[in-house]
Amino acid sequence: MNKNYQYFLLFIILFVAACLRFHHLGEISFSNDELSALTRARYDSFHELVEKGIKVDGHPALVQTMTWFIIHHFGDDVFTVRFPFAVAGIISVFLVFLLGRRWFGPATGLLSAAALASLQFPLLYSQTARPYSIGLMFSLALAYLWTRLVFDDRKNKWIAIAYILASAGCIYSHYFSFLLAGIIGVSGLFFLRKDNYIFYLICNMIPLLLFIPSVSIFHQQFGYEGVGGWLPPPERNFITRYIFYGFNDSWFITIFFSLAVITAVYFYFSKSGWKKFHLLSLAWYFLPFIIGYSYSILKAPVLQYSTLLFSFPFILIFIFSFFNKGWMNEKLIFTITLVVLAAGTGSTVIEKKYYHTNHFGVFMELAEKSKNWDEQFGKENIVKLFSLSNPEYINYYFRRLDHQPGISIYTDDEHTQFGKLIALLDTTQAEYFVYAWTNAIHTYETLMLIREKFPVVAERDTFFNSEITLFKRGPALDSEKIISETGFEKDSWDHEIDLQNKEVAHSGMYSQKLDGNTEFSVGYKNESTSLQVSKSELIKAEGWFYCSDSVRDAALVISFLKNGETISYSSAALKNFFIAKDKWTKVFLTTPIPGEKCEMFIYIWNPKRETFYIDDLSVKSVLQSPLYRP
Repeated sequence: MNKNYQYFLLFIILFVAACLRFHHLGEISFSNDELSALTRARYDSFHELVEKGIKVDGHPALVQTMTWFIIHHFGDDVFTVRFPFAVAGIISVFLVFLLGRRWFGPATGLLSAAALASLQFPLLYSQTARPYSIGLMFSLALAYLWTRLVFDDRKNKWIAIAYILASAGCIYSHYFSFLLAGIIGVSGLFFLRKDNYIFYLICNMIPLLLFIPSVSIFHQQFGYEGVGGWLPPPERNFITRYIFYGFNDSWFITIFFSLAVITAVYFYFSKSGWKKFHLLSLAWYFLPFIIGYSYSILKAPVLQYSTLLFSFPFILIFIFSFFNKGWMNEKLIFTITLVVLAAGTGSTVIEKKYYHTNHFGVFMELAEKSKNWDEQFGKENIVKLFSLSNPEYINYYFRRLDHQPGISIYTDDEHTQFGKLIALLDTTQAEYFVYAWTNAIHTYETLMLIREKFPVVAERDTFFNSEITLFKRGPALDSEKIISETGFEKDSWDHEIDLQNKEVAHSGMYSQKLDGNTEFSVGYKNESTSLQVSKSELIKAEGWFYCSDSVRDAALVISFLKNGETISYSSAALKNFFIAKDKWTKVFLTTPIPGEKCEMFIYIWNPKRETFYIDDLSVKSVLQSPLYRP
């Protein structure tokens, strides 16, 4: 293909890649992971950065160090922090062109670059200030330089030096780019000649030696169980879902690419044959997945779509390897390249609405909405609960808005804040309550507590994995029906009269005392089919407890058993609701009923035989709120 044609097409591809990556770059909310990195990069000294910002993370040191340097020298503006990652994404497009051209010809290089420039997967992580875009750039540079190092006829010291630096870049960017670098390095052993064997081994040993200063960090990070303890093991269909995700989660793109490849394969094999680079592109695409999947199943979950970005370009190169000058002319290559670029861009921008979709839980929008409500209704008339990983993440945006939000409760675990929330709700005179969550486990019990005092929804905004709601005082909700209750005044559940205690009571004369001789309270038992609870309703267990000290391990329990085996178990720790000693406190728990016929048991479990009193236990059906997003 004429070089002028090549470079003209490459210019168009790179221009589109730059436009896509810089568009809205500074306007999209930082994600939880980005704000985590930003918060951990605020330490003044490099030593503190390593000890408190890098070792506690699950990634090598390069990108966190780069973020630390950026915010200390150029500021922490969103565009400024993300700028190098967008540039790395553009460079990656150029590098995949070089690699595809070297392996299979200019058509493969151009088509692979067009796809990498326009598909949503590489675009998303080029607009995210995390290690993926940087690792992708080093991985493609390494693959291209590896090809030069192994297959060029003459040794070139500059290629060797660049190969060593690219390999070190992979090692220090991400552990999956480190893995890919290892796979690439080992692959070279199958193609070496006797005259470059020692030279090649030296080029691969030096990057490992450069990693020695980071070995202690590596050892500490690999002691963690999975990614932050929250990532689940991959499902069996992970690879098919990942392949589909790589092609925009779009049947249009998947079918378009499939038809193009089937046609190209037919014409290709009529004139050409299988090459070693076909096998390499498939191996370098699938091996990181196979190793990551095996590690996730056998050791600890680490596999995510993002971790496979580094190997993603190799499936593009394989797909477009069948497009070459053997059966295509210049005009056809030119046309198909523009069609692939247009199809990918159209699918990403129009079909998938990339710039109008939240890809991660948001923070900027929550801060803006909270500020607007403060200005509209008066900050003194609003109390707030923000559920998120770290208050610094949302405070980043409050600082940029020059706003003091007056948030009453920040939490990363709502279960532990029930007591504080109850006390706040009981004492506040405010007219409004703001409840916001992002990238955090949010409980149905929190929503129910808020709506007991603030039942009216004045305004609500929902986003991907995040939400903010403005509640208002108003008429009480009537969504609960009592199924059964006991106040220990008579036998309602199971011989309560035998358990009566007169020392203290929430209502009436009696309660039950749990102490060193009592592991289980009186309990409620019934068949699930006898409860007359609809699919839109939940079971709610409720009771009151009183203690002279905090309760450490006791819990309210709802369990469902079938043929003696537990099929569902839920519990609410009493300590999470505890407000003050020598005061009656309510505890409650909600859960759906399993679809199959079973027995339900409700009771309070006292495993450590602590001393406290319980009273006014009840079982209710409650209409599930449409506000809850599990």
